[in-house]
Amino acid sequence: MAALSPGMDVESHCARCKMDLMHVVVAMVGVEPRRVRCRTCGAEHAYLAPQRSRASARRTPRAAAPARAAKPRKARAPEIDTSRSRPYRAEQAYQEGEVVHHLKFGYGVVERRLSNQKIEVRFELGPRLLIMNRAAQ
Repeated sequence: MAALSPGMDVESHCARCKMDLMHVVVAMVGVEPRRVRCRTCGAEHAYLAPQRSRASARRTPRAAAPARAAKPRKARAPEIDTSRSRPYRAEQAYQEGEVVHHLKFGYGVVERRLSNQKIEVRFELGPRLLIMNRAAQ
């Protein structure tokens, strides 16, 4: 292959035509064409290697990427019958299985009583520890 110089023809990818076409070399940097003009549409742009040569370069096998650990999936909250829910208040007592409505967390089910003043409630966003049986101030 002869050395390229400005004014010579070279095959390049034309982004406007979206095809590999013949272009005229407008500017060079060393032995590489830098800017070209499409013979079909007349657009002047940076030299782009023909797509078939770029595609074959992409098909070269790569080293296998290390396996990533799977993200733990968030457990979905079970369907809750909101018709029998009570508004959550720290002054009240709750039993396991009761449905409560918290202003910030929404509807949840009392999973277990941890003590006389603590309960674990499962909301859609996950379990939360709440207080109960607190004296009103």
